[in-house]
Amino acid sequence: MDLSVLKSISNLLNQLVKETIKICVDCQGLLSFSDLEFRCESCKRSYNCSDEGVWDFTQAEATRHEILSIYQEAEFMRWVDVFRKVESKNWYIYKNKLFRFFTEAGHRSLGRLLNKHITSRSLLLELGCGTGSLCKFVDCPNYVGVDISHEGLSLLKKKYPNAIAIQTSGENLPFAKSSYDYVVSLHTLEHIYRLGETLEQIREILVGNGFLFYGIPTEGGVLFRLGRRFFTGLHLRKTYDLDVNYVMDREHINDANRVLKFLSIYFKKIKKVYWPFSILRMLNPNILVYGYCAKN
Repeated sequence: MDLSVLKSISNLLNQLVKETIKICVDCQGLLSFSDLEFRCESCKRSYNCSDEGVWDFTQAEATRHEILSIYQEAEFMRWVDVFRKVESKNWYIYKNKLFRFFTEAGHRSLGRLLNKHITSRSLLLELGCGTGSLCKFVDCPNYVGVDISHEGLSLLKKKYPNAIAIQTSGENLPFAKSSYDYVVSLHTLEHIYRLGETLEQIREILVGNGFLFYGIPTEGGVLFRLGRRFFTGLHLRKTYDLDVNYVMDREHINDANRVLKFLSIYFKKIKKVYWPFSILRMLNPNILVYGYCAKN
């Protein structure tokens, strides 16, 4: 890595964010920062930044949870490969203005809510940030995006060079307790198998008066089924010979009711808004439920 890249990394890892990265994801030891790397004082592991500007905080192989068999099936692995190599860079649901109107509903809605709260000193962490679609709608100078996909985070850095990109999972975060004002999880919680463990991590890293902003699809609703059958389902079948129901049964492992139940266990003052028919406060006729909840 040349000197100009190193200087860029040093400048972009601003002091506010740097002070929050304290925990080794392998042994839970304390991290120190020097010479443009984080080093664990206990197990001595180093965490570095890639040429693309992505910080690698993935767990070492020996400490990772065993991957469930349903995520190792050949057909599901074929989908993962398709998404990683092709769709993550040009996902079908963003194909045109009509698709984006529905797909970006959560981004627009949470963006409006967040912009009412954040300031120049606020620390905002997005879990499952992908390629940074939310950044289009949020004005936050201290944005940290976390995702397990290096490809997605690399695209995030290209589009938003000032963002901090960290590769890890939601249940293995390197952040100190009570360090973030706001955490956002948009179209992510439905994917997380170890949902309770992830929400515990989110709760721990939020400050006392912090908020989790969330957005989840209303899996199984009428509009949701129609969209899947006539749009994404057709696309996957015609383009890749993939069954959308097979794929999404594994991708969306948590339905909206389960996510909302877990949120009520870990958080307080849960605000729920339904879209597009907000007057109908129920999951079935809508395609999205979003809002925020408080740590205390």
